[in-house]
Amino acid sequence: MRTSALAMGAGPREAAVLVRSVEAALPLLARLTEPWLAVFDGARQPRGRFRFRSPAR
Repeated sequence: MRTSALAMGAGPREAAVLVRSVEAALPLLARLTEPWLAVFDGARQPRGRFRFRSPAR
């Protein structure tokens, strides 16, 4: 796992602590409503948010 994806802006030690705390809480249950697109051009910048379609019934 790339810890930078989980802990944007955190240093290696901070990211490792965060990963350990998240792993201890697994499995996570969540309802995802939209993916976000971000780019890195010296800093992470959000570029878009996209809604998921409603599931077929």
